[in-house]
Amino acid sequence: MSFVVSAALVVSIRRPFGLGGGTESEPGVWAGVRLIAREPVLRVLIVASMVSLLGMGIVNVANYPLSIHLGGGTEGYGALEALLGGGGVLGAAIAARMLSVSRAPLVVTVTFAVSGLGLLLAGLAPVLAVALAGMAIAGTGRGLGDVADTTLVQARTDDARRSRVFAAQEGAAHAAYSAAMLVGGLLVSAGGARAGVLAAAGCGLAAALVASRMLAYDRAR
Repeated sequence: MSFVVSAALVVSIRRPFGLGGGTESEPGVWAGVRLIAREPVLRVLIVASMVSLLGMGIVNVANYPLSIHLGGGTEGYGALEALLGGGGVLGAAIAARMLSVSRAPLVVTVTFAVSGLGLLLAGLAPVLAVALAGMAIAGTGRGLGDVADTTLVQARTDDARRSRVFAAQEGAAHAAYSAAMLVGGLLVSAGGARAGVLAAAGCGLAAALVASRMLAYDRAR
């Protein structure tokens, strides 16, 4: 049903998108990949985002068995996912008030770390309430980071190639998320729910470490 509503909203848009005045200097699906490869900040951003998404995919696999382990059952699982998503909404709202292009590299780095620390709290949680708090923190960090990520891509790409860069970024994101779901299943099967969530936390912290390279590139400009 949600897909039907989404389709109806898209159809309701009256703007003639095909009549823009821009030209595509580098048409083709690989134009975005080439630009990312040449632009160091974009390159680091995409890699860091993929590492972070590995963690998000793993935690989505691990959340249900984590809730069972902590005595929350299916209701607890729903609450974990709701707070992860609700935190994302809060993070996006915060971004609307405090984010700027100049702050975006630092915000991405810090929010990846915050997301990782939230997942670490959830993975070590002795009771469900602590895990819920960890998921809310992780979701807030991820939501704020997503907005900063998009801001950076918009600021560092020209109009003619921006859609190509977003397409390449989306492709990388889906590849990372698909791999994460497979890896998450193996991790949870081998080490249990906590191992999966802690691995996801490690991905978030590793993503922050990778993203911190953007700060050096930004200062060098």
